[in-house]
Amino acid sequence: MIALTTVFLGVLSVVSSATFVTLNNDCGYQVDAAFYPTVEFNETQTGGFALTSAHPSATVLLADNYDGQIWGRTGCDAEGNCATGGCPGGESCTGPSNGGATIANFALNVSNGNDAYSVSDTNGFNIPVTIEPGPGCSSIIARCSHNNLLQVCDIQEYCPTTTAYTVTFC
Repeated sequence: MIALTTVFLGVLSVVSSATFVTLNNDCGYQVDAAFYPTVEFNETQTGGFALTSAHPSATVLLADNYDGQIWGRTGCDAEGNCATGGCPGGESCTGPSNGGATIANFALNVSNGNDAYSVSDTNGFNIPVTIEPGPGCSSIIARCSHNNLLQVCDIQEYCPTTTAYTVTFC
């Protein structure tokens, strides 16, 4: 019984130290979510998958100390070749965006038990992206809604490490 309890508590501690991110596709067309490094989706590590009109939302798990990017790719074919936001590895990215994509950046547990997040158009802009922190965080919503030189998209915000996030495309 002690061994079973130890295993359960070990699994619970792994899940509790990770961060949940819900992805929403509000674009009205397919957006292929991309991740570098990989994230956990349906108990499998992945670098990307499609968010379609039939399945416009999904929740992924970022590992503790994740330091990476989430972005939307558009115009992708079955092999993962995309009009915007492409990456090495095809449908499941094995590297960062080749450029031209609006990027949601996450760096977990980076500053006094806080996560850092931002939306960036430094490498380009393809679709609007919003990061909304969940309950327990009073920081602002980070968004980059259009490619306009007057809009600042690269503002970094911080939330406690227990915060869940929602990333919305469009």
